[in-house]
Amino acid sequence: MMKAAIETTRITLFPEEIETVVALREKGRNFEYVAEQICVSENVLRRELRALDIPTGRVKPRPKVQRGKGHWRCFDS
Repeated sequence: MMKAAIETTRITLFPEEIETVVALREKGRNFEYVAEQICVSENVLRRELRALDIPTGRVKPRPKVQRGKGHWRCFDS
């Protein structure tokens, strides 16, 4: 009986929310930020993404901007 009660009260995400989570994760946002934006617990986010086989590991940082090579860089030496 307890197992049935837990399953009926389990929070799930709508497909639009999952799309939002994936989009924010692609931008490099962490689960804490995404959870605040959607107003759902981090644990619920991770559980739902794992159920859909979407990776929940760390997001790689975006590449850093390369320094310019203009004539003004000659003073850096």
